[in-house]
Amino acid sequence: MRKLGTAIAGILLLVAYVAALSGSVAFVRTHGNSMYPGITTGDLVIVGERSVYHPGDVVAYHSRDLRQVVLHRIKAIHGNRYTFRGDHNKYDDPERPEAEELIGREVLHIPGGAVWLDRLKAPHTLAIIAFALVAGGGTATNKRRKPRKKHMAQHARPVANPTWLADLSRTSAAVAVLAVAIGMSAVVLAVIAWTRPTTRPSPTPLGSGPTLTFSYRAEVPRSPAYQGTTVMAPDPLFRSLVHTVQLSYAYIGRPGTVRLDAELSSANGWHARIPLQPTTRFDQARTRGQVELHLDDLNRRAAAAASVIGMPADQVSVAVVSTIRSADGGTFAPRLTLVLTPTQLRLTSDKPQLEFHDSAGPSLGAAQATSIEIAGSSVKVSALRVASPGTAAVALTVLVAVVLAGRRRSGSETLVPARKYRGLLLEVEPIISPPGRPVVEVTDFVALAKLATRYGVLVMHWTQRHEQTFVVHDDGIIYRYRVEGTPRSALSSRTTAPAASLKTRHSPGALGESASQV
Repeated sequence: MRKLGTAIAGILLLVAYVAALSGSVAFVRTHGNSMYPGITTGDLVIVGERSVYHPGDVVAYHSRDLRQVVLHRIKAIHGNRYTFRGDHNKYDDPERPEAEELIGREVLHIPGGAVWLDRLKAPHTLAIIAFALVAGGGTATNKRRKPRKKHMAQHARPVANPTWLADLSRTSAAVAVLAVAIGMSAVVLAVIAWTRPTTRPSPTPLGSGPTLTFSYRAEVPRSPAYQGTTVMAPDPLFRSLVHTVQLSYAYIGRPGTVRLDAELSSANGWHARIPLQPTTRFDQARTRGQVELHLDDLNRRAAAAASVIGMPADQVSVAVVSTIRSADGGTFAPRLTLVLTPTQLRLTSDKPQLEFHDSAGPSLGAAQATSIEIAGSSVKVSALRVASPGTAAVALTVLVAVVLAGRRRSGSETLVPARKYRGLLLEVEPIISPPGRPVVEVTDFVALAKLATRYGVLVMHWTQRHEQTFVVHDDGIIYRYRVEGTPRSALSSRTTAPAASLKTRHSPGALGESASQV
């Protein structure tokens, strides 16, 4: 879940990049096994519109027989018709679609990507879909496949590009698509942030502060002095039976370092420090340790000092000091005090303290800020709750501004929606109308494009003295549409077809389909 926002954002940004480069993309959700093993059911394929396709390309096309979209590989090209075959099929597709029926070539294949789309339809992600509908107005077709006994096809459900991109320049369209991608990513991250708590409890238990507990044990032979062979705190240890004591500690608190020392002192004023455990670092909230106390060695050390001083030491105080320094600079140093006499080692009181709490230390139950990993960086949920809605609002503002500006420009008489009709346009040198041939003035470019489609010819256009002229030649009649200024859209879609192709025929339905794929 931590990387969900990153994955979705990366896919959306990649889609935005592809859209900016190709000018048209569609999302294809696959069904069937005709492209096995490369593409299987549940995969997501992003296809981009191309002006030229080649054998070997994986292309999505509209199947009139299946009334569905098919994603297969081009096997051969004959004129304006294409032969397709699925990688897993042993026969060609029965249809031979024309160029106008092709949707686009495979750009990106996401195995199992359709599963992620299903997850995005969950209730907590409806905000994403709402944003996409408001921002893009994209539509999806979801048709039921007709069963066929002899033909297996890789069916798909395409999501057409928003039609408002047709009114924008390439730069504006790229900005708009990028704004949609960033906005949707921000919404995804906002949903994740608002479904997670901003803080989480400390991994250590609640309490007044760090805690350290001492304990000791020793193995003894069977004797009337003890009921068993193991002596444990707080029982006294008789030196006639015990020579070595296993002293243990258990710490709960913040990570840091720990060391143990034994401080010896006597009534005559003598004192000494003996290291038991060197400074040791620990990175967990809990740590344990164990050291040995050799009673004979402690007694010899005190006796040697007493002989030098000249004052006997009937008993020696033994204080085990555990010095703990946490990573935040705090120090906790509990002391376990014992008394060593010639006959025994015992605790200093009948109600000894074996568990110590640092009430002045930081609370062990202090809440910690939760974070989400984004692009390798850790971002706090609280900051993401503020930044994500703001980013989505800015992206939506940019999108609305770009779209409104594009629509205002497209509403001007001097602009022609050539991106929709670039397949019909042919830029030529100015042509003088032959004498005696009637010229019919057309009220708008769309009407002229319909005439060109009806007669199966191209729309010739040129610019002269800041006047743009579009003409369609038919037998004996010239249809003309003229506007003042230099239309941006028309000039940006130069067609390289030679003049000899003026009579190139187009299928009657080509114009409507190509317009829907802009």
